[in-house]
Amino acid sequence: MGEKHLTSYEEWEKGIPEEIKQESVWGFYAYRKALFLFDLCWTDCEKLL
Repeated sequence: MGEKHLTSYEEWEKGIPEEIKQESVWGFYAYRKALFLFDLCWTDCEKLL
């Protein structure tokens, strides 16, 4: 499995599929930041497993 390196919110946002960006909740800034935080935490947790 390839390791993903997130360096910035902007980089992460570019990689989000359009299907997710089309959801109405995507307009809520806190939702986007929560997803970003989830991905950061998940990447760290994968290293622990």
